[in-house]
Amino acid sequence: MARRRLERGGDGVTAAAVREPSRHYRRGRKTAEADPRFNMALARGLEILRAFRPEDACLGNADLADRTGIPKATITRLTFTLGELGYLTYLPAYGKYALAAGVLNLGFSVLAQTEANVRAHPAMEALAQDFGGTVGLAMRDGTEVVILDIARGQATWTRNTSVGSRIPLVSTCVGWSLLHAADPAERRQVFAELEAADPAAWPQTRKRIQKAFGELDRRGFCIGIGAYHALANSTGVPYREPATGKVMAFYCSGLASALSQQDLEEVWGPRLLALAQSLRGG
Repeated sequence: MARRRLERGGDGVTAAAVREPSRHYRRGRKTAEADPRFNMALARGLEILRAFRPEDACLGNADLADRTGIPKATITRLTFTLGELGYLTYLPAYGKYALAAGVLNLGFSVLAQTEANVRAHPAMEALAQDFGGTVGLAMRDGTEVVILDIARGQATWTRNTSVGSRIPLVSTCVGWSLLHAADPAERRQVFAELEAADPAAWPQTRKRIQKAFGELDRRGFCIGIGAYHALANSTGVPYREPATGKVMAFYCSGLASALSQQDLEEVWGPRLLALAQSLRGG
């Protein structure tokens, strides 16, 4: 991701873009320094694929360099290689790359190995229709949350969120639920990354996360009042898939005008918890 720095030129102070390595790339470099088994070239290639977002039709080498912090000369070699292997498609008319079917195959493989989205979807649809908002299933990817499945009611406000969308872990009920269910070592790693990303905000951020952990310990679900969006409320429930051990989480979200804190505490939080418990068989 590019940030802006101030530089003094002949006509005064101007802004110039500075490429900063992405979080995954920084972590990869740190691991490579500590463990000779880590292959940095492979990590860079995967980071390029990770840089594409659902709203991106295509990206150029310069775009990818800005998002990842990888030098453009290296990006050029890696995008060519990924294209030859069928993970990227070069679009001559634009001079840019788009994700190819090879990546789609990897994504479908993840979903095919996840039973919860298939088994839970009918119940998610019914719950979404009952309260009119959105019900989703998600998995953690570092300090982000990736949507695996989604069901929408008539009054939903999140039409721009779909399977594959990413939302921040730090300010969402589903993110707090995923973090609560994570292994202690993973949780410490995420805490360290969140603190490094915003040291000034970390004390308050940690306090809010710990509050959610307390709610999850007491009643099995947590709630967020205007946490991710000022006009929306939500609830989250962690879920560990029995067959694979994968940690996921369910969430309900909707407009605050239709989804009050009392509704979440007395109706929709318990309903979402019951959905997760039915999949666990208890």
